[in-house]
Amino acid sequence: MEKSKLVLALLLGAALSVARTSAEDFAATQVRFCATAVDAVDVAISRFGTFTAIADRTDGNSVRVLDENWELLWRHRQPVYYGGTFRHQPMLQFSPDESFLVYPAYRTENDITLVNPKTGEPISVLNGHSGTVDCVALSPDGSLLVSTAQKEVFLWRRDGSGFTLADKLADHEATVTSVAFSPDGAFLAASEYGDMVRRVVLYSVTRDHITLASKVDNDENNLSREYSQVAFSPDGQWLATGSCLPRRCRTSSWIP
Repeated sequence: MEKSKLVLALLLGAALSVARTSAEDFAATQVRFCATAVDAVDVAISRFGTFTAIADRTDGNSVRVLDENWELLWRHRQPVYYGGTFRHQPMLQFSPDESFLVYPAYRTENDITLVNPKTGEPISVLNGHSGTVDCVALSPDGSLLVSTAQKEVFLWRRDGSGFTLADKLADHEATVTSVAFSPDGAFLAASEYGDMVRRVVLYSVTRDHITLASKVDNDENNLSREYSQVAFSPDGQWLATGSCLPRRCRTSSWIP
């Protein structure tokens, strides 16, 4: 929809960001309109609810951060030539301690930046991808970062105020559409597609390496259906996958 009201996404995120929020408390929460967006693609709320980040096409491709009262702190307009996949991919990630926000395309479509969530000032800019960066994912403890660009998957290791490239899967046979770390940070799930590929892949992750652990291909012989989202359950025992066709959506779960 052209102007998306982000009430539900923000409300859900706020409820999930508060530890042990009860169903009764959530049901009693007042719905409040907080922002408009044009083609919103991602919303993230920091762990303690101090900041909310929104990525959408307002004033071109842009990232905005709101404070805990949902007042605008800053807005950054991304490069005019940045395309990304813009299909509701994970592209906004707050660190667990709220010290930085990471997202792609700060100066160019190929970079990733860490910014101060309060001011929007860059802390560190990561370079190395040859294509447009689409997805980013932080490990639960904030020590590892995974970024994807077309057929590249990069693993970054925390180093001082930034990250250092630790490993990469270059010339990857498929494009990654979504990534998510398991709660213990030991695995990375990714949804991928290519000319003859529609699958969900599980990678084993350490501080130095990312390696293939297992994969599940689309078993319906339907290449028009691509997996578009992946998410782990809080205990890490289940992985939910989403795929869509016109007028139809499906979600399935499997144990890694």
